[in-house]
Amino acid sequence: MSAFSILAKIPWVKIARYGPTIYTEADKIYKLIQGKLVTETKSSLDERIKILETNELQQAELVKHIARQVGDVSSALQTMSKRIQISLILSLIAFIMALALLIIVVVK
Repeated sequence: MSAFSILAKIPWVKIARYGPTIYTEADKIYKLIQGKLVTETKSSLDERIKILETNELQQAELVKHIARQVGDVSSALQTMSKRIQISLILSLIAFIMALALLIIVVVK
């Protein structure tokens, strides 16, 4: 694939049409963020830190809750695994007994 075929696939008309708008909006966002960074005060930073710490505590509680649920599911799966093993053993015994009875019936 040549460079010209790659360049031909780029929508240059749309880029030319919307490029200035994108630049203007990006510049507005940059100035807005830059203005906030300059006007931060110690009290607003302390407030933001408190909010972040509160969020951290909520996330820790959520992780703890999820871990508890995963533990419960894990123990339920272990119980189910044991029950399936018992069912398979009983099914195998029943199959062997049925096969033995079939052999006895065919032999007589």
